Amino acid sequence: MRYIYITLFFLCYIGKTNAQQEQSLYFMDGNFYNHYTNPAKLPEYKAMFNILPTPYFNFSNTGFSFNDLFEEQGDSLMLSPQKLLKSLRKYNFLQLNLNIDPISFAFRIKKFHFSFNYAMKTSIYLNYPRSFFDLAWEGNGQFLDETVDIAPDFQAMLYNEFAIGAGYQINDKWSVGGRLKILVGGFDASTDRASATLYTNPEIYQLELATDYRVNVSAFGIPENIREGSKDTTQSNSLDFSKFPRFMGPNVGAAVDLGGTFQLNDKWRFALSVTDLGAIRWNTNATNFYSNGQYDYDGLDVSALVKEENVEFDVIVDTLVERLQFNQTQNSYTTWLPVKMYMGAEYTPVKWFTAGAMVYNEVYKRQAFPAFSLSARFHAGRFFSGGLVYGIRNRRFDNLGANLMFDLGALHIFLVSDNIIPIFAPFDARNTNIRFGIHFNIGKLKKD
Repeated sequence: MRYIYITLFFLCYIGKTNAQQEQSLYFMDGNFYNHYTNPAKLPEYKAMFNILPTPYFNFSNTGFSFNDLFEEQGDSLMLSPQKLLKSLRKYNFLQLNLNIDPISFAFRIKKFHFSFNYAMKTSIYLNYPRSFFDLAWEGNGQFLDETVDIAPDFQAMLYNEFAIGAGYQINDKWSVGGRLKILVGGFDASTDRASATLYTNPEIYQLELATDYRVNVSAFGIPENIREGSKDTTQSNSLDFSKFPRFMGPNVGAAVDLGGTFQLNDKWRFALSVTDLGAIRWNTNATNFYSNGQYDYDGLDVSALVKEENVEFDVIVDTLVERLQFNQTQNSYTTWLPVKMYMGAEYTPVKWFTAGAMVYNEVYKRQAFPAFSLSARFHAGRFFSGGLVYGIRNRRFDNLGANLMFDLGALHIFLVSDNIIPIFAPFDARNTNIRFGIHFNIGKLKKD
C-alpha cells in the first residue's frame, strides 16, 4: 500500500498544470480542427480528413517558472526556496494536456455537415496552496494560533474519445451544431473531497491536523497485491500496461458539444458554444482512500527533504500515512470533464483581413478560469494565411499567440500556438501550447 501513497504524494506536489485554452485555433476558419471549439462552424470544403496523427500539447502554471526554482551561485544553479515562495500566490493552479488525434474526418452534404474523430487524451489539473511550501521550508512557527490549508486538489485522467458531430446551415445567417462524445477511461486519480488544515497550538507548539480528504483511483493493470494493500514482496509491483483498453472498456462516459453562429452581414459574424459537457464513470479497480478526523502530533520536518541527503523518504511517507489514518474502500465513482465556453465575434472589412475577439471560460470543479483574446488574421492569396492573437489569461498579460496555415492544393499544413513568447524566454515561461497537423481538404464550396 505504501507505493500507492507515494504515487499520490507525487501527483499532489510534483505535477505542473493549468486551464486548457486554445484561443488561436478558434479564429482559424478553413482549418479542420476549428470546429472543435464550436461544432456550428461549418467547413468550407466538401470533405476533410487528417493524414497523420495530430498532436496537441498544453502547459500552464499560475505559480512558478523554472527560473523561480533556482538561483546562480558561482557556476552552479542551486535550489532557491525563497525565490519559489515569492513567486507563489495563496492558491496556485497548474495544468498539463497531451492529446493525439489518430483519426479525424468530416464532410458536407448540401446544408448538413458530419464529422467523426478518435482521440487519445491525457489531462492533469492541480490546485495547490502556497502554505504547504511555507511549512516545508520555513516551518510552522510562522503560523502560531493560525489554521492553514495544506490540501492539494487534483484530477489526472487518461481516456479515449470517440466523437460524432453534425451541423446544419439553417439559412444564410444561422447555423447550429452538436457533437456527441463517447468516453472510455483508462486511468484516473482525483480528489472529490480536498480539505486538510493544520493548526499550531501557541502554548505547546503541537500540530493539530483536521482532514476531510478523499482520493479516488482507477486504473487497468494494477497488481492485486498493491490494490489489496498486501506486503507480499514476492509479487510484481509494476503496472501491466498491456491491460489498458485499446478502444472500449468498462469505464464509460459521455459528453456533448453544442454551438451556434450568426452571420449578421458579409462583414460581421458572432458565435457561441459550450464543449466537454459530460463525465466518466470509473469502475475498473476503483479504489478510494479517505481520511476524516482530527489528529495531534509533534510535527514532521519536510524541509529535510531538500536540506539533508540521508532522509529516508519511505519513513516520511509512512509517518504521514500513519497520522492521516487513510481508510480504503473499493467503490465506483464519477469525474466530470472541465467545461469550456466560447463567445466570439469576427469582423472582415476586406477579403484579406479578419479581426476577432473572444471571451473564454473554463469551469473546473466549480472554479472559473476566464480568458480574453484579440485576433488579427491575414490571407495572402490562396496559398497562405496567418495571424497573431493577444490573450489575457491567468491574470497575466504577456500572452502572444500565432497561427500559420499553408494551402498546397488539397494539402493543408498548419501550426498554431497560444503563446510564442516561451520560444524567446523558455525558462521564464508559465504557459504555452502547440498544435500541429496535416490534412486534406477536397472540393472548396462556392459562396453564394
